[in-house]
Amino acid sequence: MFNFNNANVLNYSYFPIRVESRGDANRDELYNMLKENNIYARKYFYPVTSDQACFKNKYRDVDIRNARMLAKKFLCCHCMTT
Repeated sequence: MFNFNNANVLNYSYFPIRVESRGDANRDELYNMLKENNIYARKYFYPVTSDQACFKNKYRDVDIRNARMLAKKFLCCHCMTT
């Protein structure tokens, strides 16, 4: 948990988390585990914008493997306190 002091002004934004797979654990499993515990994260950069249906596979053959790989590794959690 993060420690906030009164000098900080919160903008209630989000905190990106890069999830590296270890064994059987991956980003989607962490997402589901958080959701089961009423912690609502979102899959960041997923799907990659160029893979959206509106582009009708225009970028299907473009080498954006790094973008696709990173899209599978990030979650965003809201930064707020109660």
